[in-house]
Amino acid sequence: MMLLKRYEEEQSILIKEMTQHIMSLRKEIKGVEKLKDNIRMFDVGDMSEDAAKGFESVLMRRSSELENSCQQAVSSYSAIVDELEIEDTEQRVDSEGENGFSSPESEEED
Repeated sequence: MMLLKRYEEEQSILIKEMTQHIMSLRKEIKGVEKLKDNIRMFDVGDMSEDAAKGFESVLMRRSSELENSCQQAVSSYSAIVDELEIEDTEQRVDSEGENGFSSPESEEED
């Protein structure tokens, strides 16, 4: 029973870390978008027009990379969460079996 509690704690921690990672990627995306908006509004300070275009190009590339990373993280983490839910269900069935409850599979074997 102690192992099951520890397992559930680890799941909770993992889910929180995955959520924080996605949130940090989204926050960085917003920061890059804000910089891009500033360049488009010609709020570039002492930069020349060519430097501003180059900087915008770098920001567009970074934005694209972050968007892809975020999409991959969401996809990967969704699969992990789905797998954790399946494992959690299996763990609960196993622990119930240890407490005198039987799973449908074990009843068929009898």
